[in-house]
Amino acid sequence: MSERTFVIALSERGDVLWVRIVKERGVVVDYALRYETVINGEVVQVVPCDGSHGRGHCHWVDSDGKRAQRLWAREGLDLGDALTEQIEDLAANWQRYRDDSVSERSLPKKRGKQRRRGNRGRR
Repeated sequence: MSERTFVIALSERGDVLWVRIVKERGVVVDYALRYETVINGEVVQVVPCDGSHGRGHCHWVDSDGKRAQRLWAREGLDLGDALTEQIEDLAANWQRYRDDSVSERSLPKKRGKQRRRGNRGRR
């Protein structure tokens, strides 16, 4: 089993894509990607992706840095193809992902649980 880790610089402002690939007999058996940027002087994880669970997927991170949603790679892709697609997507769209992350992080934080009002129990 071999493991390779490297960084792809996306900009001169600190936008980077961390890549870790684990191969067995030349076949990708696991990987991790992490797009990071700098917001207000702080390194922020914007989109992490990995090949755990046997299928590639990315996690969309909310303004608190918590994983909010998982987006699975297309069905039928092996981990090597999923890795390639996710690297290509992050390399092509990192600016949009950064802008979305910056705008979400600038929103005021919600306090406590918000109660959803509906017409339950009403006739």
